[in-house]
Amino acid sequence: MTSVAAVTLDAVADDRLLLLRPVWEEARPSPWSAEVEVMLCDLCDIDGEPAAICTRAALGRAVEGLRGRGLEPRLAAEFEFSLYEPENGSPAYESTDGYGVAAAARFAALLDEIQDFCQLGIAVESCHVEYGAGQFEVNLGHRPALEAIDHAVLLRASVGEVARRHGLRATFMGKPWTEHAGNGMHLHQSLWEGSRNLFHRDGDLSELGRHYLAGLLGGIEELSALGSPTPNSYRRRQTAQFTPVNASWGFDNRTAAVRVLAESEAGTRLEQRDAAADCNPYLAAAGQLTAGAAGLDAGVEPPPPVSTRADRADLPGLPRSLEAAAAGLRTSTLAERALGPELAAALTALVEWELGRERGSVGAWERDLYMDRF
Repeated sequence: MTSVAAVTLDAVADDRLLLLRPVWEEARPSPWSAEVEVMLCDLCDIDGEPAAICTRAALGRAVEGLRGRGLEPRLAAEFEFSLYEPENGSPAYESTDGYGVAAAARFAALLDEIQDFCQLGIAVESCHVEYGAGQFEVNLGHRPALEAIDHAVLLRASVGEVARRHGLRATFMGKPWTEHAGNGMHLHQSLWEGSRNLFHRDGDLSELGRHYLAGLLGGIEELSALGSPTPNSYRRRQTAQFTPVNASWGFDNRTAAVRVLAESEAGTRLEQRDAAADCNPYLAAAGQLTAGAAGLDAGVEPPPPVSTRADRADLPGLPRSLEAAAAGLRTSTLAERALGPELAAALTALVEWELGRERGSVGAWERDLYMDRF
C-alpha cells in the first residue's frame, strides 16, 4: 500500500511541491486517543526521492556513512521538559527538587503515563524530577540511530498530550524562566560491530572512541546551531547549571560538554550535553555523528579530560548567542557535510530569520528598565 500527502513549501527561496511519505513501520496507536494513529513521514520530492531539506533523511545519510565503514551507530536521547500551569504560565512546582521524591509523588500518575509509552513501542528507561522548578527528564533506551531519534521525536510530541490530560502544559523551551534551569537534550552515542561495543576498552575509551570524541569536540562550536537553533536556546548556557559552556569532556562529569561513561562494555558511551530541548533531534544527531566520523578520519586525540567543574576550565568556549552560532554555521564545512548544501542553506536562512525576529523585538524587561528612565 502506498500513500502520500502533498504539501507546498516555500523552501530555500523557491516554491515546490513536496510529498509526505509515511514510514509505515513506525505507525502505531496513539497513547492519547483510540481513534488516532501516530505516523512519521519522510519529506520527498515529486519523484519520490528524499527531499534535500528532509531532516530525517539527513540523519539517515550520516548513519549510512558510518555503516559504510562497518560501524553501527547506536543512540539514546534524554529530554528535559518543564510542566507549567495553563492559567498563569508558572512552573507546576517552584522548588529545585532534582531527583526528589516530593514532586515525584505529586506527579506520579503523569510520570507513570509517560513511563508507559511502551504502548507506542518506545522504550522509556526512566522519567524523573530534574534540577529546575517544574522540570522533569525522560531517558530513552539505546537503539539503532535512526530508530532512536524517531522515538525521541514521538516522545516529545506526546508528552504535551499527556500533560494536558492532567490539567497542565509541557514545554521543551530551552529556557522558560529566567530564574530557573533550562531544558536540554543529551545524546548518548556509541559505535558497534555486531555485538561488540567499539568504544569499550576495560574501563577506558578505545582508540576509536577517543578519535570519535575528538571529532565531537572539534565540531561542537561550529555545529552549535544544529542543537541550539533559537535565541532562547542560548539563555540556558550559564555556569553552575549543568549546561556546557566550553568544549570540555570528562569521565562521568555532568558539567562537561561530553560526558564519558566507560564502566562496562554494554554501557560504554559518549553523552554530548550541549543541545537544547527545542532542537530538531534529526539535525542534532546528524551533526554529531558527522563530527564523530570526522574525528575518525583525522585520527586525532582529544585534549586531557576535566575532572573538576568544567565551566571553570580554560578551554575554547561555546557560542553564548544565536548570533555567534550563526557566524560559525555560515562558514562551516562540517555542517554542509552533515546536512548537504541545500539543507545547510535552509537552516542558515532559518537561523537568520530567528535573529531578525530577535533584533526587531522589544521585551517586557526593556520596558520595565527603560520606559520611565528619562
